Amino acid sequence: MKHITNGQKDLVHISFEIGLLLKGIHGLMEIVGGAFLIFLSPTRLSHRAHHF
Repeated sequence: MKHITNGQKDLVHISFEIGLLLKGIHGLMEIVGGAFLIFLSPTRLSHRAHHF
C-alpha cells in the first residue's frame, strides 16, 4: 500500500475543493440560463441564435 504524505493530502484536498467549486458554478450557470430561456419566446431565441 502506498503512503501519502501530508503535502499530497493537502494537494488532493485543495484539488477536490476546486473541483467542487467549479461544479457549483456550473450548476448556477445552468439555473440562470434556464431561467433566461423561460422569458424568451421561440421567435426571439431563433433571432438571437442567427445573430451569433
